[in-house]
Amino acid sequence: MAEGQRWVVVSQEGPENYKIYPFTNETAARAHASRFWCCWVLFELLETGPVERAAGGIGPTFLIHPAIRSHALERLRSSARDADARRAAAAAADARAKAACKRAAPSKPAASANRANGKPDVSNPAVWD
Repeated sequence: MAEGQRWVVVSQEGPENYKIYPFTNETAARAHASRFWCCWVLFELLETGPVERAAGGIGPTFLIHPAIRSHALERLRSSARDADARRAAAAAADARAKAACKRAAPSKPAASANRANGKPDVSNPAVWD
């Protein structure tokens, strides 16, 4: 899920055909869900995990809603785990880059061109390549 999308409507639009619709606010999510005839479940995505807030639709809800819930919880939790893993990997890469910068040799001084003839002073071996 993209950043800022805290609400998700999950529907079953045919046998084993689950669709996930992310939203930034509850009003938009509920408005979208109200147009469905198929069974759906509304989740709020919190730091602790997805929390069911509403369910609806026409059909054998005693069969379909539990299937939607298990599919959604599996997908949403794995998305959260993947996002956590990406954040941890990015933080580790940043730490490695900072450590590598600290270990790197200092840059060579630039050859000065303050001489009367305009040519750089190459008497300092540190500026030689």
